[in-house]
Amino acid sequence: MEICESKLFKRNQDFYLYITVEKNVEQKTDCNNVLGVDLGIHNIAVTVNSKTRETCFYGKKLRAVRGHYFHLRRKLPNGRAVKKVGCHEKRIVNHELHKISKAIVQEAKETNSVIVLGKLKGVRKNEN
Repeated sequence: MEICESKLFKRNQDFYLYITVEKNVEQKTDCNNVLGVDLGIHNIAVTVNSKTRETCFYGKKLRAVRGHYFHLRRKLPNGRAVKKVGCHEKRIVNHELHKISKAIVQEAKETNSVIVLGKLKGVRKNEN
């Protein structure tokens, strides 16, 4: 593994170190399906499975969290309270994004699919 980035920060009286690493993995050759992932604004991710033709939309809870904290910040006076609420929101959003990415990978594992990211506009028109 190769260390790409690190971040040291202090929270309360404790220090934390986040290390980002890059690891080369062997390419799977036994995948016979495709799980297409389209990243968007309204839905953070939409997946289409070539095997089951099932479409999954991810991000409903993420929109709810962001909307809740948007209205909460508008009600609070400027200052430390807004910053504290923003930090709490950031942690919740990161957790939701992590859950979404894990769900996509789990779906790919279950259907023995390779994950393809990109613009999937017109993918249904080109199906035979």
